[in-house]
Amino acid sequence: MVTECWRQMSVEKAHEIIQTVHETNKKLYRKTLELLAPHMGKRAAIILEMPKKERHQVWIEFFKQERFATFAFNFLSWWLMERHRPMLSAWLTHLGIEHESGIATEFPDGQPAAEVLAEGVEKLLRDFDAEDVKIYLRAFYEIDEVHWPNLATLLESEPRLAWSSEKSAVGNAKEG
Repeated sequence: MVTECWRQMSVEKAHEIIQTVHETNKKLYRKTLELLAPHMGKRAAIILEMPKKERHQVWIEFFKQERFATFAFNFLSWWLMERHRPMLSAWLTHLGIEHESGIATEFPDGQPAAEVLAEGVEKLLRDFDAEDVKIYLRAFYEIDEVHWPNLATLLESEPRLAWSSEKSAVGNAKEG
């Protein structure tokens, strides 16, 4: 589901996410650079010489692949924690999940009722950017303790959480 986010999100959002990591978490950015360099067939130092937008576009293509899902998840998670704590906090508070500034401290044993999840989604979509909400809820679902069937159903059935039926800008981007 996380790799789906990278396939469907706008190209602007994808670059924003990577740029956020670049600016605020040098360690994660550098480690990703070192681990992706062999897949790019280049040394890390050479990759750093590439224009940032070009380098990031290559990374986006990696993040769309299941075998790079961990990288994709780490970048989304960092971006969410760095730029969207109010949204994370609003969601967790609505669900009654204890948290510190949007980071859950403990998850409930069971899943919230479908109605509670639907109300929470409604609140998020009312108060925050729809694309950010789509990305957050899919990343949230990927947390081990949160593979809730009610949330999966909501992600599949709520039209406002669906990705556009058109191919995304990221999926079609050809940098020239």
